[in-house]
Amino acid sequence: MVSVKSRSVDAIGYDQTSQALTIRFASGQIYRYADVPADVHAALLASTSIGKGFQQLVRGGGFEFAKVAPEEPPPEETGEKGPA
Repeated sequence: MVSVKSRSVDAIGYDQTSQALTIRFASGQIYRYADVPADVHAALLASTSIGKGFQQLVRGGGFEFAKVAPEEPPPEETGEKGPA
């Protein structure tokens, strides 16, 4: 995951193989969003405001998501490529 400058988001991770976008919020909660295209991930990282970019691009994109348990690291942190 890559740390970002934001009051609401601490870090963003992305696995191109599974198109899973992982967001760690400032609260410490982690959510994984499914089937997120690479261009959405790139646009989010390029946003002048990560929080606003998240609201528009990810939440506004209607992607399915699930809360991730804190002890369950995202695939990109374990070196796994995600589900085949």
